[in-house]
Amino acid sequence: MREINPHLLILFGALGAISIVVFAIRVTRKIDADDGGVDPALKPSPDGKTLEIGGKTYGLHTVELTLGSPHWVLSLPVGAPHTFSVQREGGLERLVDHLGVMAKVTTGSSHYDGEFEIRSKEAPWAQTFFSDAEHRRLVQALFGLDASAVILSGGRIQACFEEQAALSEGGPALSELADALSGA
Repeated sequence: MREINPHLLILFGALGAISIVVFAIRVTRKIDADDGGVDPALKPSPDGKTLEIGGKTYGLHTVELTLGSPHWVLSLPVGAPHTFSVQREGGLERLVDHLGVMAKVTTGSSHYDGEFEIRSKEAPWAQTFFSDAEHRRLVQALFGLDASAVILSGGRIQACFEEQAALSEGGPALSELADALSGA
């Protein structure tokens, strides 16, 4: 069996770390470009597709993941010009947090903070929003309906669902969150 050269191992590790940093920077720049200067009420749904649930029209698009099945994203315009992303606590989120892409937000609820990772470019605003137990409940309800992420960006609130069947219940839950954001 061949012995691995430690210098080569360090080189490959450094190249991997650089690749992750470059990827994070590119994603951040894409998010920044998407957020720029568009009136939230006028920004159309990505792909221009819509879905009507209970008399309300939602933006709809799919996200094809490299390793996995497609996810369905419902979205609604909201009057909030802020940003946040909420995902279940996990390894990649911790890495991105250390890179400083978006500030980590705490809610004041240790149970909620232990279950969810919240990041925002406007951490004080997001912390105020998520300090309200009802706002946390609205986001948590989406995760209870199979959401894998909830994102406020570019004047739209979006919920990413792993199962297409979850859309019929996810729409009204997303609408409740949109109403709360419009008043925030």
